[in-house]
Amino acid sequence: MSRRPSPRSPSAPPPLPTLAVGVLLGDLGSPLISELPAAADWLSLAALALGMLSLAARRTAPLATLAAGLCLGAVLSTQIGPPLTGLPSRVRATVDGAPTGHEADVFVSAVAEPGEPWTPARGQLRVRFPGAAPPSGTVIVAGGTSHGFRQHAPPGAPGELWPAARAHVRAILVAKDVITVGPDPRPSPASRLVHSGLVAAMAGQPGATVPDDEKERLQRTGTWHLIAVSGAQVGVVAGATWFALRWLCKPLVLIWGRGGLKWPAAIGASAAAFAFAHAAGSPPSAVRAAILASAVAGARAIGVTIGAWEGLSLALCGTLLMDPTAVDHLGFQLSFSAIAGIILWSSRVTRWVPLDAPRPVIWIATTLGATLGATIGTLPIVAWQFQSLSPLAPINNLLVGPLLGVVATPTAVAGFGVAEWWPSAGAILLAVADTATDLALRVLAPLDVAPWHPAVGPIGAMLLGVAALNPRRLWLVVSLYTLVLGTRWPTPPEDGRLVVQFLAIGQGDSVIATFPDGRVWLIDAGPSPDVVLEVLRRQGITRLDRVILSHPHPDHFGGLDAVLANLQVANLLVPRAPRLTPLGNNESGSEIAFSQLLALASRRGTDVSFAELRPPGVLLHPLLAWQGPTADPVNDESLVFRLDHGDRRFLFTGDVEGAGEAELVLNHTAELEADVIKVPHHGSRTSSSAAFVAAVNPAIAVISCGEDNRFRHPNIEALAHYAGRRVYRTDRDGTVVISTDGTSLEVDLPDGRP
Repeated sequence: MSRRPSPRSPSAPPPLPTLAVGVLLGDLGSPLISELPAAADWLSLAALALGMLSLAARRTAPLATLAAGLCLGAVLSTQIGPPLTGLPSRVRATVDGAPTGHEADVFVSAVAEPGEPWTPARGQLRVRFPGAAPPSGTVIVAGGTSHGFRQHAPPGAPGELWPAARAHVRAILVAKDVITVGPDPRPSPASRLVHSGLVAAMAGQPGATVPDDEKERLQRTGTWHLIAVSGAQVGVVAGATWFALRWLCKPLVLIWGRGGLKWPAAIGASAAAFAFAHAAGSPPSAVRAAILASAVAGARAIGVTIGAWEGLSLALCGTLLMDPTAVDHLGFQLSFSAIAGIILWSSRVTRWVPLDAPRPVIWIATTLGATLGATIGTLPIVAWQFQSLSPLAPINNLLVGPLLGVVATPTAVAGFGVAEWWPSAGAILLAVADTATDLALRVLAPLDVAPWHPAVGPIGAMLLGVAALNPRRLWLVVSLYTLVLGTRWPTPPEDGRLVVQFLAIGQGDSVIATFPDGRVWLIDAGPSPDVVLEVLRRQGITRLDRVILSHPHPDHFGGLDAVLANLQVANLLVPRAPRLTPLGNNESGSEIAFSQLLALASRRGTDVSFAELRPPGVLLHPLLAWQGPTADPVNDESLVFRLDHGDRRFLFTGDVEGAGEAELVLNHTAELEADVIKVPHHGSRTSSSAAFVAAVNPAIAVISCGEDNRFRHPNIEALAHYAGRRVYRTDRDGTVVISTDGTSLEVDLPDGRP
């Protein structure tokens, strides 16, 4: 008698992981179909039909399961409220979903303009808080400035539009004042601790601020993740509750037999896991672990074993069911990619340890294997988002993992949890957490070495992800790592071309010029402390032959500290020395920061020169210590210079305004003419005079400005002076790349338009 064939081929992928992959992809692609009428109803019916097909079919079951997951993932986005219309300056709202750093999505109930009464409204909005974002469910009143999301991200950086579309968010409110509606917060029970901010952050307390030196040490040593509630801690809580309830329920075995007593233990373990995650502020790692612990407990209650991939799949689907926008949070991405890496790679270390090895040896091998797996699993995200990796992370995690992950974080969560109703017990637990934290920081001090800086764009991150998914093909892993990370050096432009990149970095200026012989110049570095540095690293640039600061304003030198501190810079060109007594009323802070910048350059061995430029640069302004006639002459004293390559000229103008332009037209008319101009002062009304534009006579004008900027740059009158010329704007066109071989000019934009 022949055996009935299995409804599923042994080689077919497991159904639950296949479904989870579909749910994840459907959630990621939900903006494509979420706006269609009755999309949720049709997708739900399709998911049900495909699910039934996957159970009945044999050959097409994996494909049907994946398609059912896609439909379910897209349906999840319909749980989110509609987007808020308009750009309000004041809102009353409730924090919706897990916050990320200083930002959180909120559900608005009313809006108001200054001096106007509240008007009922409904919709999703993203708020950037002055400090740490409050936890989910908090009712707030916030006021500030609203604007849309950036249409164009810096080269290679993750964009904002697609994640915002998935969250049904179309605007962000940069809050200047926030009021929490409800009782005033009580003083923190950790306020008297040595490491109060770090202990509060471990417990997931809203508003916890970690000192910069402590945060940077943990990040540089690769141990920052240990202060978050992890799956191991939630698993310990759930496991301890399981065994405690099983022991307490033993007397009931005479009444309730045949294993029924496992259900109270399973319910208690699940409740304890979610309560612990909630007490820690519901970070994605804790929510994932609580869902996984509940699934494992329920499976044990019915006598079923759940595999690692099945458990991770249940956790992924459960997390997205609770918060469909979680997929965009770095905590979610790092948590799930770390666990996947551990499942795939940890056995590559532990398999070399004999089964009868001493327990300490097995523990060390297991810890190293988990750290290796987590590092490989998260490397695509780390290299794309953070560009920092500690070379001693496995050793550091081995040494301080028990102190931070097993002692400090659990006792911090427990201490805050019991402090309200048992202050003395809470104080003892918090003191234990503080002592363990202090010891861990002391252990890490001599191991705080300079981190590596792997930097990739989206394609590089994808290739690193492919490598992480193939632990059995080491040749492929080595090849991809060598290709992506081992070949990160800049190559001179082809055909002897000069390539000039006008970066889209918001309301500010930054330009990268790459010469045919491989030399690289950076002209200004924008307002952000890290964005330009990350762009340079993604392009494999670790050395700059010259950095030019047009003038000391934050939107031009905000990122120069990071560039000077992390890259090798041969020369820094500035227009003048800092003023001890600034002329302008609001310039003292900028002049102090300017002075500190020059001191940093000196410490780093960078040669500093003042208003001195050699070919292929031609300095035009200011010459002979020229000073502007106005009370605040900083803009007019901007360095104005040309870059010449063959017959083509590029003119860089900083933020020069009317007085500086008049001086240039009067004394340098013949030298001003250029094919490409970086429009002065972001296209403000105080610059780009008709006489100046006529003297330059550019064929191409590039305006560096931020989207929806509060200065309303560029000004319509200034734009009128460039009529008949090709004008590009970084707020609308993104990063503008112009190259020349000395004769022709080519313009490339991010969307591929020539």
